[in-house]
Amino acid sequence: MSKHHVRAVFEQFPWMRDHFGKLEGYLQDASVSRISHATLALRDGTVSEVVCDEHIHTQRIFLFDKNGVLITQLSDKPAWRRVLDFIHQGHGTVEPNGKSVREALNELGSRANLCAFVVVVNNDRFLTVFRKQHLVTIRQLLDELDEIDRKEERAASEEVRVSSSE
Repeated sequence: MSKHHVRAVFEQFPWMRDHFGKLEGYLQDASVSRISHATLALRDGTVSEVVCDEHIHTQRIFLFDKNGVLITQLSDKPAWRRVLDFIHQGHGTVEPNGKSVREALNELGSRANLCAFVVVVNNDRFLTVFRKQHLVTIRQLLDELDEIDRKEERAASEEVRVSSSE
């Protein structure tokens, strides 16, 4: 983990200081990656991870256009509210209580293609900037996932049909 990575990310994307400048001194590491199907599955929210002791993990996700203008934040609840929501839903959950990047992009409709960056902040200590792939639109990624879902649904239906006819 490196403070050098943090500085490099803020230098590469100067608009980040407008949105995350207050965190810059607290961040332990930062990285840059490409938006992928896995990125679209990320969820905003609070997660309980039990390793040795119970640990609360918060993840905040933001969508930005190519100029660094905020399109949307997946959760508009402040951190303290998300932690209270988590506490009220019981212990031992491993599911974030927010929406996925994919769900947020689908809600944007035709504006989804404006998204060029997905920024994920974990526990206000780790920041990842996911960049849009060159020559691949967000809509293309969403359509690919929709097609995968349809194929899996057809395969599951076929499996049920075959097992019920035996």
